[in-house]
Amino acid sequence: GKQYYKLQLASDVDNADQRIAEDIRGVTDKAVSLFCTLSVSLCDLIVFSAILYKIYPPLLALLIVYSLGGTALTVYFGQPLIRLNRAQLRKEADLRYNLVRVRENSEAIAFYNGDAHERREAERRFGDIASNSRRLFNFERGLGFFTKTYRYLVQALPAFIIGPRYLAGKAEMGAV
Repeated sequence: GKQYYKLQLASDVDNADQRIAEDIRGVTDKAVSLFCTLSVSLCDLIVFSAILYKIYPPLLALLIVYSLGGTALTVYFGQPLIRLNRAQLRKEADLRYNLVRVRENSEAIAFYNGDAHERREAERRFGDIASNSRRLFNFERGLGFFTKTYRYLVQALPAFIIGPRYLAGKAEMGAV
């Protein structure tokens, strides 16, 4: 028992509050990844828009409407994801704070035999994190199914538009 107090005395265990640097690195990595993805997507948009416009201008217009519609639906259905992610960050921060507080007050907790209460509190906070993580996972999975389906559907759309033109002899084979 009283492991939290023994942690205070051990010199080889780092502070839980030092994990903030890991969080900052994660945010920075995601920001750089987002910037790179947006840059590549913008280049793709410019190049492929010119090609599609040259092939058949209404196809470009239809794909723009399709993209805007898909983006709007994803943003609308993705709103709860923002709330769940914010809750996850708050719950993780609460757990880290609680662990730091236990570590800083370990002597008093040991003296007053508060270890059972602190254990229950840490387990409750960890359970909150696990529960929210499951909700987050399930929501991301559902949204992922939608976006993947939507992404694959766009590959068939040009064939439906150009196909009749090809059959009527107004478009060449391999136009898209």
